[in-house]
Amino acid sequence: MESKQSIQKTFNEAQKQIKKLWKIQNKLSKLTTEKGDPYNRSLRILPDFVEAYACDRFNLKLSKNRNEPGYDCIDDDNKKYQIKYTVLKSKNGKERFSSYINNLKLDKFDYLIIVILNEKYEIKEVYKIPSNDLRNKKLYKFLSKDETTFKIGQAIEELRSSEYKVKR
Repeated sequence: MESKQSIQKTFNEAQKQIKKLWKIQNKLSKLTTEKGDPYNRSLRILPDFVEAYACDRFNLKLSKNRNEPGYDCIDDDNKKYQIKYTVLKSKNGKERFSSYINNLKLDKFDYLIIVILNEKYEIKEVYKIPSNDLRNKKLYKFLSKDETTFKIGQAIEELRSSEYKVKR
């Protein structure tokens, strides 16, 4: 069992790290995309960064409501985009993703943009998939039965050899 002194030391270190994160978050919130959207709209640093990257890369505008159900961005033609990310980790030569692509609402967006980060959180791969194509036979098999989760680990080989991969 840890001593009170050890617990306090761990807590103090955690508090220091949170302060560092807060300073980084404040700096990020002052950076903006070409269209003036902040790189950090909340305390969700990675999701906000990925959304801002997608806005710059695809000339999109963040939705006005940060909690817009079903989509994150729109383009000049009012097409809606859902932006998701996952982290690709490698262990013993095998690729593993940090998570599935969850909470999809296929009827709420026109395109799904998947950004894959490496273990250093650098952008490794980007995919742009029309929502209708998620419903077709080719990609549908990678959706959960309730159509809210895309199983990226099972779909990655198909995506890598498809027209959905975006050149960076």
